[in-house]
Amino acid sequence: MELQAQNRADNQGSVLRLVHGDGAPLPQDNTAAFSDQAVIERTDPRWIMAAHLQMRIENQLSLHPVRGIENEHTAMVDQCVQRGFSPIHSQVLVQTVERACMRGGLDATAMAELLSVPLPRRQMRVGHRAVVIGLLGAWTIVIAGFVVIASQLATVA
Repeated sequence: MELQAQNRADNQGSVLRLVHGDGAPLPQDNTAAFSDQAVIERTDPRWIMAAHLQMRIENQLSLHPVRGIENEHTAMVDQCVQRGFSPIHSQVLVQTVERACMRGGLDATAMAELLSVPLPRRQMRVGHRAVVIGLLGAWTIVIAGFVVIASQLATVA
């Protein structure tokens, strides 16, 4: 039985739940296989990163089935670190996805493990940081100019 993630909307917003490969929801007797903890939002950065890693692993294995993904492990950890995850949590995230791929894909166990990884800290990219600092500098100069003009007008009047 192949499982895949399917979008589901409810009163809490859009979340992901597991379904059979044909898109049918899991029967009631199989709901004990995962709990409500195995619900992750579609926009959760951990889920998005896991999906990217799974695609990278699948692509690597399709291109180089004999070599495998040994050389990709460090690159995948670095990719997670660039997205704001700490190095330790990046390692956990990559290992979780690798184990999930061995089981056939991201499943309820992987969702539960992904939820145990803390959300990444938001970081501005270097280019964005330079733009923000430049804009702040420009606004500082403009405001200083207005202060100088206002002080000159006050002394004239």
